[in-house]
Amino acid sequence: MLKKYLRINTILAIFMISISNAQTPSTPYAAFVTVSIAELVGDPMQKLKPGISAAQSYKEIPLDLPFGEKKTNPFPLCPRVHQLLFNEKVMVLDERGDEARVTIPNLFFVIAGQKTPQCTYWMLKQNLFPLAALDPEMQNKIPKAISFTDKKIDNTHTISLIYPVTDPVTGLTFSAGTRFVYDPVQTTKKDYLAYAYDARTLSMQKIGLPKKYCMPLRTTDNAQKIKQFVSLLHAWAHLKNGSIAYVWGGRSFTTKKNSVLLRQITNEQEQYCIPDQHPGPKSGFDCTSLVSTAAQLCEIPYFFKNSTTVSSSLRPLQKNESLENGDIVLITKPNHVMVVSDVKKNKLIEARTLAHGYGKVHEIPIGEEFQDMNTYTDLLTAYHQQQPVNRLRKNGSIIAKIQIKLFKLASVWE
Repeated sequence: MLKKYLRINTILAIFMISISNAQTPSTPYAAFVTVSIAELVGDPMQKLKPGISAAQSYKEIPLDLPFGEKKTNPFPLCPRVHQLLFNEKVMVLDERGDEARVTIPNLFFVIAGQKTPQCTYWMLKQNLFPLAALDPEMQNKIPKAISFTDKKIDNTHTISLIYPVTDPVTGLTFSAGTRFVYDPVQTTKKDYLAYAYDARTLSMQKIGLPKKYCMPLRTTDNAQKIKQFVSLLHAWAHLKNGSIAYVWGGRSFTTKKNSVLLRQITNEQEQYCIPDQHPGPKSGFDCTSLVSTAAQLCEIPYFFKNSTTVSSSLRPLQKNESLENGDIVLITKPNHVMVVSDVKKNKLIEARTLAHGYGKVHEIPIGEEFQDMNTYTDLLTAYHQQQPVNRLRKNGSIIAKIQIKLFKLASVWE
């Protein structure tokens, strides 16, 4: 009875510490994510949707922007700009009601005409737990954060999922991209023994993660890292019995069910949803997060949140250089990032909105992306001669005339 009493009091003490930390917005503090997927927005939801609880507002964020939106600013209709995954660390700068303003360490974006890295968002406080509320031993079981200030990625002592895993101990389905500290001594031939903080019991749990769903052995060779990157994207683009949905601002993969349903919303614009996805964080990638997630899993120091950042951070392909698998294809108006997946077979991989007829991560011939561009030789000619090309929808109709930009992925190490 005494042991039970002490355990309850210990849990209460930890809980009170976390509450105490959460009530000091004037003092920034480190925290980590305790849910599978946490939605991030640019402005507080209390500002975007006054009169609705923050928790409900986050649950109602749709998969994508409405189709054919005519308003000058459609983003309040789908305010998601990013997602965080379980175990990721943030710095809490401020709190407002049920929301927290945080900075994230592993990705940044720049605004056109500026050089200062931006990495600040708003999210629900309930999805975070203060690091200081854990004892030092427990803190060591939260993975070291990937940081763009380090200019490298070191996953020593950590494992990363490349496919989703549902864990019966914590009751969570962890997304691909989730990182864990693991115990090499207790790891078996089939499973890693990893650590996961259970917010329900305020305790650190030992969980098993199948090795076949985790990132393979690390390599120090940069060319091999790029090969792993392309192979991972190829695997995601060719899943059996399903696909990864396109999600505006999405950076997660917890389900491959992608049965898409169109529906009407109040402003008479079309929007899509996945019927079997429950209210709450949506699983899927947008174009830039698809690239950054796969790259960081392969320890490629790619920290770029948007296409403007890609343009200012990677080196453009030169006339004397060959286009290689893994290189980046970028277009503007609207901004979009793609990856060269097979130079010989003239294919690329992207996460593409349903507004263009797709709504998923896929691999397609470049001739289905750009009119009259059937080979990468055609694309290179248009690029070097700065010729505009027509971008196509799935049905073959023209979206817009755009300019092609090509970047060397290997330039992240230069």
